[in-house]
Amino acid sequence: MYRQVPAPVLKIIDRLEKNGHRAYLVGGCVRDLLRGVVPQDWDVATTALPSLVQEIFPRTLPTGIAYGTVTVICGDDEVEVTTLRRDGIYRNGRHPSRVFFGGDIGQDLRRRDFTINAMAYDPRQDELIDPTGGLEDLQAGILRAVGDPRVRFREDALRMLRAIRFVGQLGLEIEPETWQALCSLHTGLGRLASERIRPELDKILLQGSVASSLAKLDESGLLGLIFPPLYSQNSYPLTVVFRAAGLLPPVLHLRLAGLLVGLTDVASLLKGLHYGKDFSRQVGHLIKHLDTISKNPADPASLRYFLSSLGREKLTDLGLLVNSLKEAGGWSRGEGTEIQKRLQKLGRLAKEDFPLSPAQLAVDGSDIIDYLELKPGPWVGVILEQLWL
Repeated sequence: MYRQVPAPVLKIIDRLEKNGHRAYLVGGCVRDLLRGVVPQDWDVATTALPSLVQEIFPRTLPTGIAYGTVTVICGDDEVEVTTLRRDGIYRNGRHPSRVFFGGDIGQDLRRRDFTINAMAYDPRQDELIDPTGGLEDLQAGILRAVGDPRVRFREDALRMLRAIRFVGQLGLEIEPETWQALCSLHTGLGRLASERIRPELDKILLQGSVASSLAKLDESGLLGLIFPPLYSQNSYPLTVVFRAAGLLPPVLHLRLAGLLVGLTDVASLLKGLHYGKDFSRQVGHLIKHLDTISKNPADPASLRYFLSSLGREKLTDLGLLVNSLKEAGGWSRGEGTEIQKRLQKLGRLAKEDFPLSPAQLAVDGSDIIDYLELKPGPWVGVILEQLWL
């Protein structure tokens, strides 16, 4: 493990040690090292108080100083350095009411969420510190809460979403007592702000095994809290949309379109979860055109109008969504075949150097008025329509 730790991280640990403070790698980076995966982030826990960390290192950011975290900048790298601590009572379902700095590494690890994240590594001693059995659970493929799972989930309800993310991401099974606690306390997620829920949901949606993760979100009751219309307005069975989402590439707007394909007013739903306005409209636009592709006439003029409304550049996304929903069993065989035929026609039209609507003609209303030397009126639109056809 020591050889896999980057030099800048070792440099930070060395500097803390030389100033008389213990320092360890903790959390997800230790878990990933044990799995043989290169960590995306490196977190250090130390006995040094935040003020001392700021004194020791010339370039720091007080990213979470109230909770003991200082980001140390080392060249192009940023490493979070957090003081060992104990937590007081969690009163708001997110933060402890008080933080007590100090204690030993074992005490610090026992306040964490899951055993696989409650391990520390001392690279100088090449020693793994594992007071809760995280390595054994990791090797057995088990996700287990540290201590009483009901306490852990009451402390921070976001841990329930994190549990489902880790299960899908790492290919684990949730230990029965942890799963029962998650299901019984799922309504606690409703107290969290959307700004906290959305990033964790995005990580789940971008997993390879998203269909199974969505099924766990459904079974636990969490999905109904995030997207209530899936249970009241959905025109497709949940098993179909879960499978459709899983068949799509791991691109966020496509995965959301696959999940929400049976709903209306999707843009408003996503904006309520604090997705950006343009992003929300993008997903809603795609779903709207999936819904109308089989309802509009199939003559060339109607298809050109449809393609103009959709946008040539969105045709590939629509094709992916159609194919995933067809394979997931969203339509009868005849209906799915007919929709794919229309997609093929739209694909041929998209390759033509042809205006997709009167607005894309090389002439506009002003040209017509000037040429005929007549006053503006509804007749201008009629002529443009005829020219386009």
